[in-house]
Amino acid sequence: MIKTRTLKAIKAEIKSHGYKFQSILGFGNNSKTVKSDLASDYLTAIAYLQPNYSTCTFSKMAKCDVACLNTAGRGGMNNVQLVRHDRTKCYYEHPELFMELLHVEINQHIRRCKKHFRMPAIRLNGTSDIDWSIVAKRYPQVQFYDYTKDLGRVRKWDYPSNYHVTLSWSGASKVYMKRCLELMELHPQLNVAIVFRDNATVQSLLGKTLFGRTIIDGDKTDLRFLDPVSCIVALYAKGGAKHDDTGFVVDVANLPIH
Repeated sequence: MIKTRTLKAIKAEIKSHGYKFQSILGFGNNSKTVKSDLASDYLTAIAYLQPNYSTCTFSKMAKCDVACLNTAGRGGMNNVQLVRHDRTKCYYEHPELFMELLHVEINQHIRRCKKHFRMPAIRLNGTSDIDWSIVAKRYPQVQFYDYTKDLGRVRKWDYPSNYHVTLSWSGASKVYMKRCLELMELHPQLNVAIVFRDNATVQSLLGKTLFGRTIIDGDKTDLRFLDPVSCIVALYAKGGAKHDDTGFVVDVANLPIH
């Protein structure tokens, strides 16, 4: 059962455990989601946890831990990292408390959207890779979306209808790449996000095809559920990924682009 307490009481308990965060969902503080909101009928809330081998179970296989987008934008600030660390610690140490606050904030976001005559969208994996299907099922009026490297979940493809997931490619692991290609064959409707070196490279690829899928600009909007099916979502490197040499950031010469 989800407890029903006041937001003040929930935050007081969070503080009593020594956690340095007071909210899970962020609204209006991410440049990409703000851009998406201005160009759509949606308002987007996003959650950032600390990426590790528990919150991102396929990161070791995909070898994306070094080039993780956790450091992009404000993520490079120490206080932001501390907040993400404490949110994640609470998620594992006090899951009922974490979920209680999350449900309160989701309902707040729904009310916010109603007030502004907009539709609610929520991305719970800003910097993590957790299956939030149970939460999505509880709120059919909300459009949830995420990127994932969890090959097992993508293979099963049993997401709720209001939970859109884009597979995240990594060129750092031949084994992982092979599995991605297998999933593209298995699920023709699957969209795949690939990180390239810079925006100029992305712009030069738009409209071309890769693995039988048309390449689109993934940085124009963060609302992945509005993308056409069976496409390649091209993104350019941010944060620590700008200097990646593991293969996570893909070299165009190594791909069969037409």
